[in-house]
Amino acid sequence: AISEQAVRKISELNSQELSNTAFAYATLSVSNAPLMAAIAAEALSKIHAGRADNQALSNTAWAFAKLDLVDQPLREAISASAISRISEFVPQGLSNLAWSIAVVSLVDMPLFEAISAESRNKLTALNAQDLANTLWSMAKLEVLDEPLFESLASASISLIHDFNPQSISNSVWAMAILAVADKPLMHAMSAAAMRTISNFNVQALSNLSWSFARLDRLDDPLFASIAAEALPKMSSFDAQAVSNTLWSFARLELWNQPLSEAISAKAIAMRYELTTQEISNLSWALAKFSSLHAPLCDVLAAQAMHHIEVLNRQELSVTAWSFATLALCHRPLLQAIAAQSLARIDDFGALEISNPAWAFAKLAFCNEPLMTAIAAAAQAKFQLAEDKPADPSGLVPNGVYSIVWSAWRTTKPALARSLAQPAAIGGTGIVEVLVHGLLVMDNEWGRGDPWGHQARMPL
Repeated sequence: AISEQAVRKISELNSQELSNTAFAYATLSVSNAPLMAAIAAEALSKIHAGRADNQALSNTAWAFAKLDLVDQPLREAISASAISRISEFVPQGLSNLAWSIAVVSLVDMPLFEAISAESRNKLTALNAQDLANTLWSMAKLEVLDEPLFESLASASISLIHDFNPQSISNSVWAMAILAVADKPLMHAMSAAAMRTISNFNVQALSNLSWSFARLDRLDDPLFASIAAEALPKMSSFDAQAVSNTLWSFARLELWNQPLSEAISAKAIAMRYELTTQEISNLSWALAKFSSLHAPLCDVLAAQAMHHIEVLNRQELSVTAWSFATLALCHRPLLQAIAAQSLARIDDFGALEISNPAWAFAKLAFCNEPLMTAIAAAAQAKFQLAEDKPADPSGLVPNGVYSIVWSAWRTTKPALARSLAQPAAIGGTGIVEVLVHGLLVMDNEWGRGDPWGHQARMPL
């Protein structure tokens, strides 16, 4: 009834009343299509007439983004109007504008550049939330504005005691996405996080650990605090938090048995909620820890098989590698991975070819059609079928070694010899060191009759 009445009287509302109405509905996460369409049309009219103030512009942009509504004419009008008077915006208005274009992943570079320049001008007036939201927006748009980042980092360190858990989590997440490991800022964020760790919710905890791990930032005291805080909150962890947390500790090689056991139990309990990425991440983490947790491995295998057709090529490759690293020969899973890999082998990259090859050879699991396809794909990928020069941009030396080793282990001398030629590594005439070691080993171990009366691989 309220929405219907607002629609009927929409032309009587001024720009501030329009934006306040949109803001209120967005804050409640209530999207009423007729009302929002009416607000968009009336707001557009008032912007074109020059009767929309700065707060109305930023609040309207924020509200539509919060409700995931993209009205292109309204968005363009807000952008053009905001750019023309960007110097008049208060800091919160600037951060709201940045957030609004980021949350719907609309890269409006003219507006972003205007926000960036004005944010630097008003840097001392930005509060902790403004700083964190602007950092987050930059990362969400995947736009690294170095002058802006440096300014925000410096200001964040100065205001670090004002950062709450959400602001800390968003800031470190932004650094991870932008791949910028600003050590002073990370040190400040770590200290602030440990001071307030009891106030972190599950998502903020998992984002914190994931971000530090993504940046390869080993911080023992911080991760000890994360583990201690995660344990009593484990019942509230969702599948993504479970997966990200175990992955983070594994990436940094931080073994915490109570946490690992709690995560394993939680993952088993929520097995049907695991996405394909979470299945492969958990598998990888167990393999990285050399932790053969049989009940969890059984669950991961079952869920991988259930979703086998939607596992992407990296997930197939990682899952195969993980089970092989754990020396766990789960034949139904391997057969399912083989079938999917065979069907999609033409789309596989170098490591996605080499990982299954290594895994199947490691487990002595013979699948002749897949190995034949891998051989053909490897020849094509490394451009050796007709003695063509290799393309270094598509070649990963360890990938060459894995396939050479797999061919050697599964007694495929022709493939092993062709991949082991000096031209295999970028046409430089230098055999990759691991491949060279395999050749030496084969010549020493296989004197007289290597590989069933085949000639030894050339050194």
